[in-house]
Amino acid sequence: MVDLGEESVQLQPLDPTKDVPDSWTAVLQALELMKREGSAAGWGSNLVGLLAGMHTAGRRWKGWQVEKIVRVAGEAGMAHAVLEAVRASGRTGLVLRDLRVVREVVWGCRAKAVLGKWGEEEVEKGLKYAEQIARLLEGEAHLGKLRAASGADPRVQPDVIGVVLELAGAKAVRHHGGKDVDGKVLVYAQRLMANLERGIKEEVEDGRVVAHADYELARWIPVLNGLRLAQKVLGKSMPQADLAKRKISELDALVQRYGQTLVGAQDSGKAKRRGLIWAEGLEQSA
Repeated sequence: MVDLGEESVQLQPLDPTKDVPDSWTAVLQALELMKREGSAAGWGSNLVGLLAGMHTAGRRWKGWQVEKIVRVAGEAGMAHAVLEAVRASGRTGLVLRDLRVVREVVWGCRAKAVLGKWGEEEVEKGLKYAEQIARLLEGEAHLGKLRAASGADPRVQPDVIGVVLELAGAKAVRHHGGKDVDGKVLVYAQRLMANLERGIKEEVEDGRVVAHADYELARWIPVLNGLRLAQKVLGKSMPQADLAKRKISELDALVQRYGQTLVGAQDSGKAKRRGLIWAEGLEQSA
């Protein structure tokens, strides 16, 4: 019995199977609150604090749950918060070894530019964040000297490298008169072309054709756009120009096909899927 003001309340023991909030539900609720609050500073401290608290409490997440956390932050334009959580991986448990998680992290960097309509500051920040993530991948806390199984090392995947090339290309085309002033377009174009045929094939799960189309668009739109931008900036200096031209044609057909799948599945009144938004805005960075 506990006295609360003028009332006495009989306390009952908690049933851990019913009364203790589910950790995953609590995380989703916290992310929703951060989305509503919306400030960059709030996201930066709160996401690290949330993940660190759960990590200290011994909570371990499945890959799809980590993807969800990173995606919510990225689509809110808060790639910097994810970057801070990755930097503090010893506290937060956000380690970059899973290819699908790494994809979500770099897609969040791209989302920074997309949400900012490819403005100079947003493109610069998105590129800076993506480059920092690439450097962190080389650290012992993440991949270091490890080589991921089945050839799925994120560092050599074209759909990861393509994001960085696209951002570098957008910076050159939109904000530097088409000039590769810092040489980054050439560096990332060379890196992409050297790994262009290494893309891991994602299998279509039963009943998830639309979700697969959405995911494949998110993978390959940055590569397609990055190649186009690199062609525009580098001209005759484009590495492996014939391969790039062929790949652009293949990816353009892929984007058209998967885009039609999403258009056909789009329910009126529901938010558009990420892949469709990116497909419709494909030319905005040029």
